[in-house]
Amino acid sequence: MRAMVVNDWGGPEVIRPAEVETPRVGPGQALVRVKACGVCFLDTIVRSGLRSKAKRPLVLGHEIAGEVAEIGPGVQSVKAGDRVAVAFRIPCGHCLSCRAERESLCDNTRGIGVDLDGGYAEYVVVPELSLQHVPEGVGYEQAAVCGCVVGACYVGLVKKAGVRPGEVVLVTGAGGGIGIHSVQIAKMCGAHVIATTTSPGKVARIREWGADEVICTKGDFSDQVRKLTDGRGAAVVLESVGSPVFAASFRALARGGRFVFAGELTGAPASFNAALVIYKEPVITGVQPPTGGELGEVLHLVATGRLKPVVSQVLPLGEAPRAHRMLAERSHFGRMVLAP
Repeated sequence: MRAMVVNDWGGPEVIRPAEVETPRVGPGQALVRVKACGVCFLDTIVRSGLRSKAKRPLVLGHEIAGEVAEIGPGVQSVKAGDRVAVAFRIPCGHCLSCRAERESLCDNTRGIGVDLDGGYAEYVVVPELSLQHVPEGVGYEQAAVCGCVVGACYVGLVKKAGVRPGEVVLVTGAGGGIGIHSVQIAKMCGAHVIATTTSPGKVARIREWGADEVICTKGDFSDQVRKLTDGRGAAVVLESVGSPVFAASFRALARGGRFVFAGELTGAPASFNAALVIYKEPVITGVQPPTGGELGEVLHLVATGRLKPVVSQVLPLGEAPRAHRMLAERSHFGRMVLAP
């Protein structure tokens, strides 16, 4: 089968086309014919060699949707021909976190496209428990990005932050995949949304997707957020950029606010004044991609029209290196998807 394979860690050029053996399906697994695979910033982190446990050679790609081509022994919930989307983290099911229904914190978790070959290929093998049926009317491109970016935004804002109608939500990096979907989800919850971006060309599009206010700056935006909120700050901050803007985002957070880390672009440490934490009494949390059940909830929201995944470009599989370069340049809007 055709695949884009990483044999050495490095820049986008290390993603190279190759003919590899089609993976064999085992007990409790399904062979999925990939129809769409989102290009996530995590893919660039793995490709660069910053995930020490990742193996080589590796087929990247964890935002996957496709058609079941074959099922292994014991599989009951899907059959050949079914349309499915993938929750890419595979929990062990028996550690303390899994038994406490905290699968995202599984001690033995494995990731498709990180620890196992992923969706930059014609076929991928996926455990049955990671598969969710794609509802009628939802395209493969839309379904693919629900398994990571859209699902993570949903978990962060709805389940972790519990956004309530009328609250102010600040979304940083609003032109990217995490940002633009967080804008939508915050509006779905009835929030007043303030978005930030460094790209003037993205301002109008961010407004079109639901932002009430858009701040375009490469500097500290906290004063502008406070002016827009009568000095209170945002009740919830969805941080998709991470350490480069953390100081400004934290200053923009209201007292008693909820701060959700959903993205990190550099991996650099983020420092803060502990006195401000004491003064503000914030709740600070991180968020990971959805579990299988949460993915099902997100797909339902898409099917009913409450959410619309923002897929700006669908590229041929062979253009994976170009997609990674566009991610680095931040020249894309929303999500890019590869179509094998």
